[in-house]
This record gives sequence, C-alpha cells and structure tokens, in this order.
Amino acid sequence: MHRNLELKAPLGDVLAASRVAHGVGASELGELRQVDTYFSVERGRLKLREIEGGIAELIFYHRPDEGAVRWSDFWISPAPDAGSTKALLTAALGVCGTVKKHRRIFTWNDCRIHLDEVDELGSFLEFEVLSTGDEIDDQARMAKLVEAFRVDVTQALPGSYVDLLQP
Repeated sequence: MHRNLELKAPLGDVLAASRVAHGVGASELGELRQVDTYFSVERGRLKLREIEGGIAELIFYHRPDEGAVRWSDFWISPAPDAGSTKALLTAALGVCGTVKKHRRIFTWNDCRIHLDEVDELGSFLEFEVLSTGDEIDDQARMAKLVEAFRVDVTQALPGSYVDLLQP
C-alpha cells in the first residue's frame, strides 16, 4: 500500500501552470494520453488505467470524497493484458464510467504535479504528495504547491473526474 495527500482543482491556464511548475524547480517527465475505466465496487475505487503505448495498470484506492486536500491509500498492480483484464472486470463488476485525459506530468520534492486536459470536462491541476510517513512534512509540501500555483482551495474537486461525468 502507498499513501499520498491529494488535491484536484479546475485550471484556467495550462501554460501559466506549466511556467509555475518550471519556476518552482519541478522536473517535467512528459505527456501521456490515458484512459481510466472505473469498475463498480462497494468500497473505494477500482480502475484500469491504459496509457498510450501499451502500458496498463490496475489501481485501487480509498479516499474520502470531501474536502480540498485528502489522504488517499492506494495499491497499483501492472496489467500486462489490459484487454483481458478489462473484459474480466467488466463481466464480474460492471463499468461505472470512463475518463479520457491528456496528462502532463511534473515532479517536485516527491510530489507529482499533473496538468490534465480531461475529455468533456476541461483543464485541471492535480497534486499528489507522496507520503514520507511524516504528515506535517507532507502537509507542508502540499501547502507550498498550493501557494506557488495560487490554488483557490474552495474550488477544489471533492471526488474524481468520473464523478463529474455522471449524469
């Protein structure tokens, strides 16, 4: 199991956010096209993430769907045969939604900064502060990102992108 502190908020200017990321000394890892298929589970969230280029992973996580900054406990497992994995989980659990996005990824001080362009939803900024086991340090790193990017935490999303796509 892994743990991180997360924040997700609407993003008005992707280029300005990219400049801020570079300005704080973040390293740019690149851009990815991702498709996340969410499966119906009783607790937590289970998704198959398919990344352009044939990489896929199964991700299960627990995270409250409230508040601006939230702790998330998660597990990741490679899914070498994404098609078969998706077919099996669809048959067993059913699909509750699909999110397609273009993600630009930066890292800074054990934090991931995502600039997301989500199909049908628009642009978003996401911070994932990988927990060091020291919650005060984790929260301080999150606070530095919130300040640097001037995030209005009152506009933060309480759930996942898939929630915004539901009717």
